[in-house]
Amino acid sequence: MRTEAKQIYKLAEKSGYSTIVERFDNDVEFTLSSVRQGYDRDFLRIEDVLVHAALPNLGRSQAQRSLGTGTFGSGSGYDRVERLEAIARLLYFDEPQGPAALRAGLIEVITDPPLCIMWLGVAYSVRSFVEVFMAHKLIDRIQCFNQVVWLDASQEYTADEWVAWIKGRISYEVASGRRTYEEKQRQARESREAQARANERNMMWKGGMRATMKGKGKGASAPISHPYRRY
Repeated sequence: MRTEAKQIYKLAEKSGYSTIVERFDNDVEFTLSSVRQGYDRDFLRIEDVLVHAALPNLGRSQAQRSLGTGTFGSGSGYDRVERLEAIARLLYFDEPQGPAALRAGLIEVITDPPLCIMWLGVAYSVRSFVEVFMAHKLIDRIQCFNQVVWLDASQEYTADEWVAWIKGRISYEVASGRRTYEEKQRQARESREAQARANERNMMWKGGMRATMKGKGKGASAPISHPYRRY
């Protein structure tokens, strides 16, 4: 989902728009194309936020590696079954995206921390995630940046109690989420710079080859005879 959001955002940027929603509001062809694909304005609001967000890796944390534990469990052979639908991931979005996240329904109030939850490619506010969790009872963990928050659907909590419980568990993840986001931004920047340097070298090489071929001119060297040519 985040990859798709970035692709849509890059196309919006190339068309001169600062956000996906801005293009949706002003580019009639894009609006009609989006609607045909089932993308409405509310969906694209979320895409705008996901462009500036980061997810934790599903690999082991440094602490887990140090302790010799598995990605999702104790490492003693009693890890729970790893099912894709059982895993939700905490998503950090860049703080300046707060107003956009509020409009997109990913946070409830502007003072909420810049965190929401991703499950099966869909981003939810904590409250919306709780509604899904209580309805389906498939999810048993939230992979955070520094920890795994285990969920037990057999606990007879109300929706409000689950919201408060999860918010309390993830409240310390903002700094780690910010570091992950900044690191991914740095890696992306370095990758773009390396690609630009490679492109420049290729252009210089091609320019040099053209100059060399042009310098040889017509008839500068005898044609090489074919090794199997008959005389």
